[in-house]
Amino acid sequence: MQSGGFYATPIRLQKTPNNKRPSTRIRLGRLLRLLTVDGFAMASLPVQLVLIFIVSAILIFIFTPLTGSLSYCYTLFADPGTYGSADGFQQIFFGFFVLVLGLILVSLIISVLTTALEELIEHIRGGTRPYHKKGHILIIHRNRQLPIMLDEMNMKYAGLGQTLDVVILLGDEKQMEMFWNDLEISSWPFLNIYLRLGDLFAYETYERVSILAALGILLLLDETKTDPYLADSQNIKVLAMLTNEEAFRTHLGQRHAEKRPVKCTVELFHTIKSHEIARLLTSVGGEPLFSVTAPGDIVSTILSRAILDIAYYEIYLELFSFGHNSIYFVNPQRFAAQGLRTGLKFEELSARFTTGVLIGYSYASAIGLDIALAPLGRTLQAGEWLLLIAPNEFAITYEAALPPHAPAVHTINAPAAISQCRLCVIGDERRFENLGDFLNEDSLECYRNNQIVLPRPEEYFDPEFMIRLCEGEFDKIIINLEDDLAFRLSLFIRGKFGEDDPFSRKIITVVDDPDTEKLLNRRGPYHNIILSEKLAAKYVTQLTFQKNLEKVYADLTARDATQIKLLDVDVHIPLTALTNKQEVKHVLLEHGLVYLATVNAQKESCFDAGDFADARQIIVISPRAGA
Repeated sequence: MQSGGFYATPIRLQKTPNNKRPSTRIRLGRLLRLLTVDGFAMASLPVQLVLIFIVSAILIFIFTPLTGSLSYCYTLFADPGTYGSADGFQQIFFGFFVLVLGLILVSLIISVLTTALEELIEHIRGGTRPYHKKGHILIIHRNRQLPIMLDEMNMKYAGLGQTLDVVILLGDEKQMEMFWNDLEISSWPFLNIYLRLGDLFAYETYERVSILAALGILLLLDETKTDPYLADSQNIKVLAMLTNEEAFRTHLGQRHAEKRPVKCTVELFHTIKSHEIARLLTSVGGEPLFSVTAPGDIVSTILSRAILDIAYYEIYLELFSFGHNSIYFVNPQRFAAQGLRTGLKFEELSARFTTGVLIGYSYASAIGLDIALAPLGRTLQAGEWLLLIAPNEFAITYEAALPPHAPAVHTINAPAAISQCRLCVIGDERRFENLGDFLNEDSLECYRNNQIVLPRPEEYFDPEFMIRLCEGEFDKIIINLEDDLAFRLSLFIRGKFGEDDPFSRKIITVVDDPDTEKLLNRRGPYHNIILSEKLAAKYVTQLTFQKNLEKVYADLTARDATQIKLLDVDVHIPLTALTNKQEVKHVLLEHGLVYLATVNAQKESCFDAGDFADARQIIVISPRAGA
């Protein structure tokens, strides 16, 4: 039986005939029932305590004449040790009865309070208590990405020196038990985690967790639904239920109109029209109020760049994490005292940020908030915000004037967006829709002809198959098998060919389990391991705090949009141009590029770096063609 969306035992209230008030006899009967064992046991905690104190007071007053004084009788009742000072037969005899009754009633109070505390803990662990605060993150469902998301939230609020309330709403009692058994809450000291259980298709459940006061809402794919179609159906049903509620729909619309949107995200697979239906359900004026994302899309998009250079994976992994450099929306008025004003061109503003990298603007459009990345030549307009990459928002610094610089004398040739790469994919564990986005026609043809799926796992280890891979002259080989098989095959190839062998360095292994990724990355100098769930979890967590980041990342990862590019030192950019950060920024801006970071020989990126001694590549943003 369900009550208010939460699981509870139904209580049947019996009314008196004709709705009249109970008679004196009935009230007296109810009072006398409290003095019975059954009546006392069924009474509420406050009634039980009041009854015990009343009985105690009556007994103390009754025995006062027999023990000599009220103060002695009360002290004897509450403190058995007082019995040792009894004087005379009357105090000794009757005091013994007071002592025994006191022990019984005090023990009864302790028992009642202990039972109440146990019930309270049971309700908390059972998730049946309501949540009445505001400014929290509401997470619906649980899956393997949840601990990574909580890690990210904890890092964000650790940097702010604040705590965040996170309410996790589940619809299955077994998941509740697994949560308490599997996760150590103390791992997230900056999060106050509240676990709640309820009927996920009843709006009353969401009212109990203050959904209208939430800072962000995150609807995850449910780990109990192993069938993608059923998992999508469940989340679409939740969306339909929420958007059918006028109060919820009005709340989201008002916040959207005020340019303070609730950060809402829903995870879906790519089953029949699931994404399209979710966007239609949550749209106002053509603008979706929920970000609709699929974990596989994120991995596929990043992998399409990582096959060209694994450094791209490290770049996006860092941008997606609150523990490193992230993207922030910053009000330019914060730097008004340092001379930042509207009317300055993007190039001028970019050069004057001494800490933090300016990558674009955010502005209001007819359908909501929009972004402009690397808008070279465009001036900052009133009401626009700045998009910056920095370790945290408070680390950003701006200077009103900088020393003059000489015009660039270096030639920089940015690489083309479309590249040549002979690609082979082993297995079909995950769908990679966008894997060929940055490949030319010859490379796409090679990719289509070399997606290898063998019927038996042991065939991937046959000498003939290894020879086929070696003789294929592939530039990159992606292992897309289930985690245990991918783990074995990666170790087998490393052991057979050696950690530093050119063939081993071609291998990119995609896994889901963080432990498997850690084990593989501990071996060898080349960490060509892509953890799909980590990418997806970090990305979704970013959207939970800033919905418009979806547009930023979509633009930074698309083939025909603003792109992140890698310039090889002494190939695309001369080593002599790498003098200091300000000069590098000026040189790149004069060539239509925005400086982001450096990459060393170990493929580690360092955003906004000022030291170029170990730089092997320079990371830049290249504006959209024709922009």
